Amino acid sequence: MAEPLADLVRQIPSFTERDLRELPLLTYGSQLQGSNNTQIGKKAMQEVFVAITEILEKSVSQKEGNKLTLKNAAGRTVFVILSHDPDVCVQEQVENRIHHKVAIEV
Repeated sequence: MAEPLADLVRQIPSFTERDLRELPLLTYGSQLQGSNNTQIGKKAMQEVFVAITEILEKSVSQKEGNKLTLKNAAGRTVFVILSHDPDVCVQEQVENRIHHKVAIEV
């Protein structure tokens, strides 16, 4: 964002001290929008996890906060975890090892 802002400043015909003081206002809207997008993303992540929980509810053997535990058709333990990066992660436990099966970005 610094490069486009620098280009914008270079295009101002007569750059004053007041212009310099008010430059942070140009980025304030972007900061507010970024914060708003974060809130929208968090809500969407929760809604996706609720939908997954409803789909899997008959198979879930344990629910701990943002983690579902269930058994797959092969009898192995599967974890569905709400987290960040990825937003939802599906892992399968084979013996003592965890295998990452699916990553969902909301």
